[in-house]
Parts: sequence; structure tokens; C-alpha cells
Amino acid sequence: IATQRGYILEGVVMGLTDALRQQGFRPTENVDEDFPPIAGEYKAVVKAIRPEQTDGMKDRYLAQFKIVQTLSGDMADNRVLLRSYRIGGVKFDKSAVTEQEAVEAIKAMANDAMTCGVALDLSSDEALEDSLAGWLDKECYLRAWHFSPKDEPERKIQQFKVKREKDLRKASQDGAAGKTAQAPF
Repeated sequence: IATQRGYILEGVVMGLTDALRQQGFRPTENVDEDFPPIAGEYKAVVKAIRPEQTDGMKDRYLAQFKIVQTLSGDMADNRVLLRSYRIGGVKFDKSAVTEQEAVEAIKAMANDAMTCGVALDLSSDEALEDSLAGWLDKECYLRAWHFSPKDEPERKIQQFKVKREKDLRKASQDGAAGKTAQAPF
């Protein structure tokens, strides 16, 4: 319990670091809880879509998809997958994003939104950003997979594609329709 003079631990007022020493606390390294890559088909909801900036310049739009139901494959309920639509700045290889790459990123974002049932307004940059709000909380379907680069077999790279319900595999369509239920354990 915090007081004006420190903290009360077992009825004694002491400083915070004194309380840590009294408990025998020793710092340890953090351990990554590891989010293993997933593969399968999933029902998801768009939880966020927003522009992001670096050094005052808009360099990408970031979409956040939260899985609400595992339809087939690896159990992934409540997992979040992120999609970055890079329109400026630099790529992972440190080269600058070209104008054509930025245009392709906006096309990919508009296609993902359309697949979720949302038509983004592409009449101007401002109209585009205003129309992003229509994408929030929209249900969609994802097919997820992962791969390892040839030169780094221990590394796993997560990938996913936004899909329409009618394009799901048969087992996933049955799960989405409630005909089958995948056990949560």
C-alpha cells in the first residue's frame, strides 16, 4: 500500500526498493511467450486501421485483424494478425518505397477492404482516410500460413490473405455455418 513516506509491507513503512530487497527480489531476463505461427482458416474482425508516421511523414497504413473463430487448422482464437500497407519510407531491405510500390499498397488495401464488404473512397487522400472508419468491426475471413527462408530454417514468417466466406474450404464453411464445432482445447 502506498503512503506519503513509502510503502507498507507487512505493517512496516519502507521505500519501494527496500521492499524489493526485503522480498529477496533479483531481476531476471524476460522470456518471450512465443506466439507460434499459425496455419488454417479463420473468422476475424477488423479491430483497427490507421495511418502511421515516421519522422513526421506518413509511411504506411496498419490494419489489425483479430481472430474470433478458428474454422480449420491451428487453434488461434483471439490472436491478432497485422497487415502493413507501406506507402512511404523505407522497406526492410533499407531501400526507399517507390511511387509504384505505394500505389500497389493502396490497391492491396482497397482490395482487402472490398473483400470485407467495404468500398474505400479513392477520390482523394482525405476521402480515403475518412472512409477507413467503415472498415472497423467488419467481419472477414483469413487464410493463414507460414514459411521459413532457405537460409534461416528456424525462422518462421507468418502470412495471411483476406478471403470471402464463399471462398473458404468446405470444412471451414461448415465451421462458419455452425455445422461443426472445433473444440477450444
